[in-house]
Amino acid sequence: MKKIINTLFGTPKKTAVSLISAVIIISALGTATVCAAHTSANSTVIGEDVAKSLAYADAGVEAADVIYVKTEFDYDKGSQIYEIDFTANGKEYEYDIKADDGSVIKKTVELLPSERNVSNSGDSVTLEDAKEIALTDAGLTAEEVTFGKTGLDRDNHTAVYDVEFYSAEAKYEYEISTSSGTIYEKSKEILTQAQQTQQSQQSGQQTAAPQDTQSPSASTNASTASAAVTLEQAKEIAVADAGISTSDATFTKTKQDRDNGVTVYDIEFYTDTNEYEYEISASDGSVREKSIEARKGYSKSTGSTGGSQSADTGTYISLDEAKQIAAKKAGLSVSQVTFKKAKLDRDDGITVYEIEFYSGRTEYEVTVNASNGNIIEFEIDD
Repeated sequence: MKKIINTLFGTPKKTAVSLISAVIIISALGTATVCAAHTSANSTVIGEDVAKSLAYADAGVEAADVIYVKTEFDYDKGSQIYEIDFTANGKEYEYDIKADDGSVIKKTVELLPSERNVSNSGDSVTLEDAKEIALTDAGLTAEEVTFGKTGLDRDNHTAVYDVEFYSAEAKYEYEISTSSGTIYEKSKEILTQAQQTQQSQQSGQQTAAPQDTQSPSASTNASTASAAVTLEQAKEIAVADAGISTSDATFTKTKQDRDNGVTVYDIEFYTDTNEYEYEISASDGSVREKSIEARKGYSKSTGSTGGSQSADTGTYISLDEAKQIAAKKAGLSVSQVTFKKAKLDRDDGITVYEIEFYSGRTEYEVTVNASNGNIIEFEIDD
């Protein structure tokens, strides 16, 4: 051993040569290891062409019908996947395909705008109809799923139903026309094992929960067993708070949602004069947030949307007067609130006072027409 060491490192020159040789050998071994690992990893990947073929087959389209395709190799939740986007037969498709076994873990299908029926002559499809349409398309029954968010919404000024539900293995989301029942968009995402376990537990809790026949929430969405307020009750609460009747309101959005872990109803509607947005607690019916905005172009003098309620006269009320008007709109006096902001500004070519204040834990934002003192916008946030 001593003789070998003397041979390799006996002189400075021998030492240098030996070290350089060692570095070259180690580098070669490292490169070989990396190459071997890369080759091994690629051997488990199905390949881009196979992934595209699997996506086309699942979508039921022929490769010849595809007019645009984009493929990208990526990682999702620790798994290698192919992201495949393509357009065919008037629809846009997005697929996530597992790179090792070719399974579809997520897909979205959207009808191109040119293929949509945009008629808004009337809503001939009910929410229950929309749910049945979605279930039929998914090949499931109501007994096999748990519904999540379901409600009326707007998509590019077109009324649609948003329908969300879970099966034991997947999450489904649908967007369905209220006038024709056409499926504008749908997606299916395979749940992870942990998500499947969580969903199974939630479904079991809902099934075991006793049914209270006196509770107004007994017939509401299955995902909100804790809700004590129905969607119809939430609409009534919103219009009552706005000081109008349901017959005077045209609803544009009525949807169940979650806000910071709290189940709420998002309610939007308008009258001849104003546009309203409300967030109502599903548990107790309290108004968590609301916004009231004058409809653009509405004239109080003519009672129509043909005039302009906010012509700028060049003569303005004082800031103190605007504060009093804003506080009064909130049902308070100036002495009961603390102002955060009060200034003259311009909004859509109109001179206004932008006023923000709070009372207790409630914050208010009010926009007052500086020419005539009319409330242009009123928002409250608890």
